[in-house]
Amino acid sequence: MPETKKREEEWLDWYTKNKELYNACGNSVQRLIGTLLAQANIPVHSIVYRVKGQNSFIKKCEDSKYAKPLEQITDVCGLRIITYTNSDVDSICKIIEKHFTIDADNSENKAEKLQENEVGYLSVHYIAKFNAARSRLEEYKPYRDIRFEIQVRTLLQHAWAEIEHDRSYKFGGELPKDIKRRFYLIAGTLELMDREFNLLAEEINQYASEVHTEARSGNLDFDIDSTSLLEYLKVRLKDYPSIRSSFNDRDKIIIQELNDCGISTLAQLDKIITDSMVKSICSTYSDIDGVNYLGFLRDLLMVTIPEIYFSKAWQGHWRGIEIDEYNKLLSLNPNLSKYSSLFDIFP
Repeated sequence: MPETKKREEEWLDWYTKNKELYNACGNSVQRLIGTLLAQANIPVHSIVYRVKGQNSFIKKCEDSKYAKPLEQITDVCGLRIITYTNSDVDSICKIIEKHFTIDADNSENKAEKLQENEVGYLSVHYIAKFNAARSRLEEYKPYRDIRFEIQVRTLLQHAWAEIEHDRSYKFGGELPKDIKRRFYLIAGTLELMDREFNLLAEEINQYASEVHTEARSGNLDFDIDSTSLLEYLKVRLKDYPSIRSSFNDRDKIIIQELNDCGISTLAQLDKIITDSMVKSICSTYSDIDGVNYLGFLRDLLMVTIPEIYFSKAWQGHWRGIEIDEYNKLLSLNPNLSKYSSLFDIFP
């Protein structure tokens, strides 16, 4: 049997025997990274893994730069983490470096390879393994000798990479000089946009921190927006764990309802969120209700200013109030009964 054919059969046999092991490894790494990032409150667009396809694996083994491909190829299993800002990338990289053993010789930051007059593909690529502590755990022990690739990039970097590297589309291969120049001008523009998004994110974080600090000291001279409302409620309702610190992605709706009621600043809202009122409303919640900031604020408005709320705010934003919830709120404000017929508040 020719030597080349023999080697191909050896590679194919190895791939067939190990594919599922690498697939299970990728699944475990994906779940672990997802947990670590969630614990660190780092937002991500996606975390995906793939195991290199058979044909792709064999083709890579044929590359002359690999004297022993089965030992040298490190990306049979690869994960890609896509996040939103460069700061998120930096935070994710620190977590990866802390919780995995990194092969520094085979890892790279693509940005560091670009000269000062160059633009192009940006991404951080790690070759990693489970660290010694995790490799001793039964859950990860089967993968202790497996190396895998982890890529970390922003959403805009990912968009550029997909366009630049897609050889099946028009942008693949060598382009005419003038088109190529425009192509890389776009890359530079995307890089600038990435930096601007990062700066905006940092400014929003600073603003959130300022609101939180000022709210704790009693200064509520802020217009209501998604950030200021969230930070204020975190402070104001910190002693009420039955209320979840979330708007369920409907912050714009409740802000519109507050504005419709004539409440546009935190100071105005604070006048109706009294300790006695919060305690009364929370007394109607059970452990399984799962009430969040949106639900609490609506209950607050219905109990404290029902005429204004039902006549100006609630219609068009939600279908109505369930009878059980209505009866709970009625116990807090008996005058609520006259609005049930006036405004047809039941679904």
